Amino acid sequence: MYVDRKPTITGQTTQIAKDNLCTLEFYESNFVVKNNETRTLLVKGSRKDVLYASEITTFMP
Repeated sequence: MYVDRKPTITGQTTQIAKDNLCTLEFYESNFVVKNNETRTLLVKGSRKDVLYASEITTFMP
């Protein structure tokens, strides 16, 4: 996910959350994806330059 100098929530991010019933939380140096109902951690990643990245290649809510 690309982030410019002023990070904003995009339609794509909102769609990911809606389609997968999850919450995306972005911080300065990392991000997490959690299940909406259980708040269980699904994905965790870090910010590398202007991208938020995770080593995970599939997303399973």
